[in-house]
Amino acid sequence: MGAILTGLIFLSVIVAWVVASAMISFSKRVDELTNHFFKYRWERMLSKWSVFIFLVLIPIADELIGAVQFDYLCGRYAIVTPREGLRPDRSYVAIYSPAESISRAIVPMHLLRYVAADSVDRAPLFEANRIDAEGGWLIRLIGISETNGPLLFNGSCDSNEERIRFSSKHNLKYIRTE
Repeated sequence: MGAILTGLIFLSVIVAWVVASAMISFSKRVDELTNHFFKYRWERMLSKWSVFIFLVLIPIADELIGAVQFDYLCGRYAIVTPREGLRPDRSYVAIYSPAESISRAIVPMHLLRYVAADSVDRAPLFEANRIDAEGGWLIRLIGISETNGPLLFNGSCDSNEERIRFSSKHNLKYIRTE
């Protein structure tokens, strides 16, 4: 029941925003401005529709840009990096570092580093990363998501599949997380 109400609230906010955008875009004031700047009717209509599309996209613009940034960062950081002196046939423990905020990201993003250390002598074997993203200002403002996750893209990427293949290739066995 809660998910339905949340969906209805979100849908109501979106509908209200689209209606408000249409009212602003096709208002008498915008009509006067377009008449002043544009001679032909098609130019005036094109400018009004452009204003409308711009206003509709404002609430999700940060997520549109954030999705592109997120894909780039996932490709660059969500990888497995072997450490020098990697020895096969070892068991390892996973050691997580505290999450780091990624600066200059449009939407809040966090990098979580994971180091696989030899279970006997704690020598690092490899490093893997995970990136988590939050939603844009709209989702955080409305507060309808417990995790503040993004609306337009998956908010998490990691190197889990690559880590499993890497561990299999080098015969590394996971024991526990510390």
